[in-house]
Amino acid sequence: MRQLTRPTRRAVLVVHVVVSVGWLGVTCGLITLAIAGAATDSAEAAEAAYRAMKVFGDWLVIPLSLLALSAGWSWLWARPGGSLGIAGSTRSSG
Repeated sequence: MRQLTRPTRRAVLVVHVVVSVGWLGVTCGLITLAIAGAATDSAEAAEAAYRAMKVFGDWLVIPLSLLALSAGWSWLWARPGGSLGIAGSTRSSG
C-alpha cells in the first residue's frame, strides 16, 4: 500500500475532524428536536419536529457517519511507521 504524503494525510485528518464534529452537531440537533417534539402540547409542532428529524436523519446522519468513518480509516491506514499506522506502530513513546 502506498503511503500518502504529509499534506494529504493532514487534509484527510482535517476532513475527518470537521465531518465528525458536524456529525456530533447533527446528533445534538436531533436530540433537541426529539425533546421539543415530546415536550410540546401541540400535535402540529410535534409532527413538525419528528418530520424534521426524519429529514435530518435520512439526509445527514448516514452520509456524515460514513464519511467520518472512511476518512478516519484512511488516515489511520496511511500513517507512517507500521502497517496499521497508529494501531500497528512499534515505535516506543519514550
